[in-house]
Amino acid sequence: KNRLALLYIKMDQPRDAAKLLNEIGLEGPNDVERCLGYAALFLQIGQVAKAEQQIHAAMHLNAPRAVALLSTYYERLPWTEEAHKVFGKVLGLYPDNPLVYFEYARVYIHEGDKRLAFRYLERALQKGYADTERLRQDADFWPLRKQKWRWRQLMRQYFPNEKL
Repeated sequence: KNRLALLYIKMDQPRDAAKLLNEIGLEGPNDVERCLGYAALFLQIGQVAKAEQQIHAAMHLNAPRAVALLSTYYERLPWTEEAHKVFGKVLGLYPDNPLVYFEYARVYIHEGDKRLAFRYLERALQKGYADTERLRQDADFWPLRKQKWRWRQLMRQYFPNEKL
């Protein structure tokens, strides 16, 4: 139901999305997807404070899953404006979380903006992102790895003893 509600939001039907999400209810056990569904809805209808509450709830439940779901939602669908709105809010709430920057880099990769993807990847590394295996194998980062000089320079700066 959350994904359907997000599609309603994308189709500019916030009332239908709200109706569907109200069926699920804000009460009871929360899960990350439901919280993010509400956050997207609240941002869409201009209720930023309520969106922040839902983002906090999702991050509290499972921060890595919440951030990964955010990037998955927005990299698979052409919701550029909404993606930037949501990630901007999440970055404001969690400016020291390296995973937020890493996942935001993925959004820029899917938009084809390598310059900003590198910028956010570097910020993730500056904040302490250290999953070298994912950096080595994640297919989404292939467009950045193809820029060999820039990729190697960045990886050597943060992982001088690793071959990435």
